Amino acid sequence: MKRILFLDDMQVRHDIFWRHCQGRADVDHAFTAKEAVSFLNTEPRYDAAYLDHDLAEEHYRGDEYGDNTGMAVVDHIVSMPPNTRPYAVVVHTYNGERGAEMVRRLRAEGVAVIQRRFGPDSHPVAIMGS
Repeated sequence: MKRILFLDDMQVRHDIFWRHCQGRADVDHAFTAKEAVSFLNTEPRYDAAYLDHDLAEEHYRGDEYGDNTGMAVVDHIVSMPPNTRPYAVVVHTYNGERGAEMVRRLRAEGVAVIQRRFGPDSHPVAIMGS
């Protein structure tokens, strides 16, 4: 069974994602960057990591971005030895600008990555097959 990390601050997205994965993958759910980094430091390595960027209410208002963002998780992923990184990353943020930055950073380090807004085409069946 596939191992997936799902990072998002919205419970409803976790619920939708879990329904799509049920019986197809083991999903670890993280709501903060700190939780996601903690999961990434476990074994075995993830088949995929689904990352949101904006993880706090102030991000939706355009306030300063802090350490609780998907970019902080990207920074951690690229610092990991390549043989421990997730096999693939899906950036599913609605923040197009920050999402593109996440994708550029991961690609520059050789990480397989795609960017898809959260929705029917970003769930694991669409990306990884059944």
